[in-house]
Amino acid sequence: MASVLPRKNKDGVIVAYTIRAVVTNPNGSKTRKAVTFDDFEPQWKDSTKLKKAEAFAATWERDLKEGKISLDDRTFEDYAEYVINLKESGTKCKFTTLDNYKYLLRTVAPHIGKIKIKELKASTLNELYMRFQSGEITGKPMSSKSLKNINGFISTVLQTACREGIVATNAARLIEPIKVTHKDPSTLELDELHKLIDILKDEPIKWQAMLLMLINTGMRRGELCGLKWNKIDLNAGTVEISNNLLRSRETGELREDVPKTRSSIRVLRLPSDMIVYMRQYKAWQNEERLRLGEYFHDQGWVFAQDNGDPIHPESLSQYCGKLSKKSGIHVWAHLLRHTQASILIASGQPVNSVSKRLGHSQVSTTMNIYAHALKNADEENVKVLENVLYNHS
Repeated sequence: MASVLPRKNKDGVIVAYTIRAVVTNPNGSKTRKAVTFDDFEPQWKDSTKLKKAEAFAATWERDLKEGKISLDDRTFEDYAEYVINLKESGTKCKFTTLDNYKYLLRTVAPHIGKIKIKELKASTLNELYMRFQSGEITGKPMSSKSLKNINGFISTVLQTACREGIVATNAARLIEPIKVTHKDPSTLELDELHKLIDILKDEPIKWQAMLLMLINTGMRRGELCGLKWNKIDLNAGTVEISNNLLRSRETGELREDVPKTRSSIRVLRLPSDMIVYMRQYKAWQNEERLRLGEYFHDQGWVFAQDNGDPIHPESLSQYCGKLSKKSGIHVWAHLLRHTQASILIASGQPVNSVSKRLGHSQVSTTMNIYAHALKNADEENVKVLENVLYNHS
């Protein structure tokens, strides 16, 4: 029979009970197990507390002996590493997802890594998230989006533990809801965009081409860096987005991968001026290849380093930083994506068409991100209605 031992505070008030039991394993060996019970109010009578604790102990000991409670004592960190290795050995988990899991584990391990997986509670996670939100841990408040990513990772680990019978419930699904606040995305005004295009004329042709491709297609940074010539048909004026070049947050290595979602694989049409420009750029690159000879190892990249290797996505970001200082216009890759989407929506293009061009998996995603542009477009709609319905003689 399980033992039930009271734990008191310095004032002699019972604040919890330690419950211990011995379980016989299939091989005949014995395992000692213990659990803390504190599911009562401090002001209750000691007899009531004891009665509650004994009832819990009887159920707990029975479930323990019947195998309903796992004997697995792995910590969250150990079990999370097991889950990541499990997914890595499969075929469905993307490189980016695994890389992100490893990064997120490194983020939370110092705080919950040593807690046994079966003892991780929603209250512990709530406390951790409040510390992240307050900036206590990292020195600055963590965004709600980052917190949701962390909780999503922990939930993935705990869900595997649920399936394997180690825990009965997924604590990450019992936390206080994390409200994600959506900010209107930053975009360039048309006069800023025109100024930027003029400034690019004096920049090195490789960087000109990269930024103009972003402006004309709205593709993501990794999609741009992962672009190969066999995916561009200048005769048809199309570019196929089916590759992504990413940097591992763990190792720093570059890795080719498929785009973010299935919907991200798409074929985009290029404006006629961009087709002309890309012909000129390709001719320049061919001349460079001949000039460099054996030094240039052609790997088919549209945007390559001087030796033919792919351009690191961070190199593009660094160039944008330099261009921002030179031009006085704060520029980054995703800004140009947002700018194109806002221009198209504000000009009256159907949202589903813009959504497909961006590679969003759902039209609702586009509508949520670009609500400000939709509002502007609707203001233009009202002007048309007022003119048609009321300005007549």
